[in-house]
Amino acid sequence: MDAFWIDPHQRAEAEADDYTIVDPEAVIATHIGQVLQRHAGDLVGPDDVQALLDALAKAAPTLVQTVVPKLVPLHVLTAVIRQLLADKLPVSDMRRILEGLAQFAGTSMSIAAQAEALRPALVPLLLQQIAPLASNLPVVTLSPALEQLLLRTRREGEEGLMLDPGFAQRLLQEIGAAQDGAAAQGHMLVIVVSGALRRAFAAFLRPHLSDALVLGLSDLPETRRIEIARSIDLPEALPAPGMRKGE
Repeated sequence: MDAFWIDPHQRAEAEADDYTIVDPEAVIATHIGQVLQRHAGDLVGPDDVQALLDALAKAAPTLVQTVVPKLVPLHVLTAVIRQLLADKLPVSDMRRILEGLAQFAGTSMSIAAQAEALRPALVPLLLQQIAPLASNLPVVTLSPALEQLLLRTRREGEEGLMLDPGFAQRLLQEIGAAQDGAAAQGHMLVIVVSGALRRAFAAFLRPHLSDALVLGLSDLPETRRIEIARSIDLPEALPAPGMRKGE
């Protein structure tokens, strides 16, 4: 949000003009908090995860002893936690995370797949932090045509999309405009796409618009009221993804 620095003696004048006054310490703390949250997936380590387990063991010792490390090694749990944090999901409900991972024990699911399977149980807590239960959740969607094009550009065996640079830039501009609109309303940008596209689209946005939250349709609880604030369509002036102009 746009802001103005003022001298201490201007505080009364600013308040009289209906400005919201924020102390410099609060500004710095807010920015540090955002940086930590944005990079939480890179900062967390096994010692941090073990501290979460120790806290849970006080209330559910049998669960912790049964799951870690017998069913889920600590390094696997740490990797799943990192993946969840990279997607901005809260990991405070360790009980639910361990119960979910215990069901995947002995399977060949990848770390990313396990984290994806945990999402429906963890997303409701995140949505409560974004919008109260009694209010509508404003979201941005992609048009069916745009989603189908993006699905065809997924990289086999890895996350991300293979897009023409000009197309990608235009798409990022459209999403950036949607993010500005959400910020002006005091909301986080929440983009809802199909479950098949979610991981790849989130990986595409992460380096450019790290504050955007990408949800799959299956992530949305049936009890939440959704308000479509904007739908992003295929930019008509650009070639299809993966194609060069003139082809």
